[in-house]
Amino acid sequence: MSYIGGIKMVFDIPTPLIEKIKVGRASLFLGAGSSKEANFPESEELTQDIISKVGEKIKYKLNGKPFGQVIDILYNTPGYGSGWVREKIVKLFLDLQKNTQSPPSKAHFLITEIKWRTIFTTNYDCLIEMTYQNNKNSAQQCLPIYKPDLKIKYHEEERVRIIKLHGSVEEAARESHHTLVFTFNEMQESRRKNELFYEILRDEAVNGPLIFVGFKFKHPGAYSYATSPEFD
Repeated sequence: MSYIGGIKMVFDIPTPLIEKIKVGRASLFLGAGSSKEANFPESEELTQDIISKVGEKIKYKLNGKPFGQVIDILYNTPGYGSGWVREKIVKLFLDLQKNTQSPPSKAHFLITEIKWRTIFTTNYDCLIEMTYQNNKNSAQQCLPIYKPDLKIKYHEEERVRIIKLHGSVEEAARESHHTLVFTFNEMQESRRKNELFYEILRDEAVNGPLIFVGFKFKHPGAYSYATSPEFD
């Protein structure tokens, strides 16, 4: 059984990886599965929730299709569009967060008990931020990052950068121009606009380790995070 900072892991972790985590050299990459224990939807469940909200005339076009394709179709369907999609997804996650216990899950709590260099996430929710804010014994303060800024390149041991690669529903509710990434094309555009985020991702992967948690490589653009030419 492996231990990190006195925390017992439920599975064995290679010793070299444990040592790097202990000295604060590791970064995390959180996908939707990391919020599953808190009963937040993964891609398939989010897709079904969106489909359940559309009219019967359009449902047949959406059934059986993955999340990104469903969103693309709705973007181009009269009566729906990008504003409708954004509103439904923001409301869903904000409503879930209002009814979330603290901490949202044991996994979220344990993450805040360990020092990380950076946390990257494609999650729209703010569960990890909420856990840091509510855990008085967290190993670090958290700094959510929504926009590229040269200042974020500098690592601070007492403050972990949380880079929101696909945006944040809380920020979207506050700021109408805040981008939420739902489709493959939006992912590609986000990478172009937020190049600094991916430069930091590359640096953390090279100097690493970079640990993926709750991330499925099913999305058409998902492999780009792990197989990008940036990592050559």
